[in-house]
Amino acid sequence: MKKTHKPVVGAANSKQAVKTVHTTMAIDVFVSCLHPCTAAAEVTDCVNEALGSDFSVDAGDIACNKLKPKYEHLYSSFHVSVRVSSENMKQCIALLMSPDSWPCGLLVRR
Repeated sequence: MKKTHKPVVGAANSKQAVKTVHTTMAIDVFVSCLHPCTAAAEVTDCVNEALGSDFSVDAGDIACNKLKPKYEHLYSSFHVSVRVSSENMKQCIALLMSPDSWPCGLLVRR
């Protein structure tokens, strides 16, 4: 088997001869077991609260789409996509997948 090497990501701020590009990545999560009357704006607000003020996420960076559940009268489900800076991706995933970020009984999956 061929041995693969992990890439190195530069962290030095003193090297100004070469410029980098600002990259963003999308974090997709599936949120379920919500009340059937829950609106997409409420889920978006919950995501903003989960990320807190540590990460600057604009309203346009969060896309929330209501899915059609099997039993519409019992619960609702959403697909949430959050576009974050690639430097903050690991921390944002940790916050979004933390049980303390969501109301009791909610199901969140990547």
